[in-house]
Amino acid sequence: MKPPVALLFAPVLALSLLSGCAMDPYPPLPIPPEPQAPAYSGYSAIPGPVEAQGPPPSFAEESEPKADGQAVVAPAPQVGAAPAAKAETRTPVQPEAWRGDPAAFIGPPKPGPRKLTIRLKSQRFEYSEGGEVVHTGAVTTGSREHPTPWGAYSVLSKDIDKESRSYTNYFDRATPMPYSLQFNGPYYVHEGWIAGAPESHGCVRLHYEDARFVYERMHVGDKIAVVD
Repeated sequence: MKPPVALLFAPVLALSLLSGCAMDPYPPLPIPPEPQAPAYSGYSAIPGPVEAQGPPPSFAEESEPKADGQAVVAPAPQVGAAPAAKAETRTPVQPEAWRGDPAAFIGPPKPGPRKLTIRLKSQRFEYSEGGEVVHTGAVTTGSREHPTPWGAYSVLSKDIDKESRSYTNYFDRATPMPYSLQFNGPYYVHEGWIAGAPESHGCVRLHYEDARFVYERMHVGDKIAVVD
């Protein structure tokens, strides 16, 4: 008995189907589009050129919307007015708090006579050159028991390293009197402690910077006045 024709051709049909699947390529896969970079407005964490960033924020003059849609400009902060300066009662020369070298502030000596004025009540001095006050400062004059003599004097001598022959210091040594200008017997203008009140033994004490400046500027024969 002969097999049916369909059975005879079944192997051939199956082989043709398998060879066709193996030989035919798969269709190409679709390529998805590249994602677009998101647009950033204003300042962002992503670095980029300055042109790509928005305008800088405003502060004092920034417009703020009102409820009705109108914009209101915030007022700029007002800077408080500086307190009125206290009236100057002395010659406006070197600032009081400035404790540097007075010569660097004042400049070279001015031509004309030199004079040192000691004011007992205000505990201050005025130094003038050519009739113009160029420097002032604090002093400490003699106490009530040892007053500084009032009057008009002149520089009798100068001693940059003088020591007292009458008084000793805390260490029981001769009291130093640097940058001394003798103006009347045992009375001198020299560097010393500024106490804010008359307490010396009669000499006139100046701050170190002031004593050095006056010592370097004044000559023997220059005028020294002690007034009220």
